[in-house]
Amino acid sequence: MFCTLPTIINVLKFILNLSNINTFSNSSGNEGIQTFNEEKMDLIIMDLHMPGMNGIETSKEIRRLEIERGLERTPIILLTGTINYLTEPLDLYSEIDEVLLKPFRKNKLYECIYKYIQ
Repeated sequence: MFCTLPTIINVLKFILNLSNINTFSNSSGNEGIQTFNEEKMDLIIMDLHMPGMNGIETSKEIRRLEIERGLERTPIILLTGTINYLTEPLDLYSEIDEVLLKPFRKNKLYECIYKYIQ
C-alpha cells in the first residue's frame, strides 16, 4: 500500500511492478486506513506528510486496529524528505519499522522491502 504524493506513488508503483510486487495506492492517510480495512497487506509504505492523517497518525491507527482485531503486525516503511525524525523523540516513531529518506535509490527501497518480506 502506498500513502503518499501522486508523483511518488507512480514512481514507487513502477519500480515495484518491475519486480512483480502487487500494490495498492492511496492519496491520504484516511484512504490508507480504508484500504487496510479491506485488503490483506504484507507491507505498508507511506509518506510522513499526507493530507488528513499524516504517516505517524496513520501508523498508530493501523497498530490500534491490528491489536483490536488480533492481527499480526504489518511492517511499515515511512518515507520522508526531511531529517526532522532524527531529532524528534523516538517514541513518536515507535509504530514505524523503517524510515527511508527521500530521495532514495531503487536498491535501498528493495533492501527495505526484502528485509520484511520474502
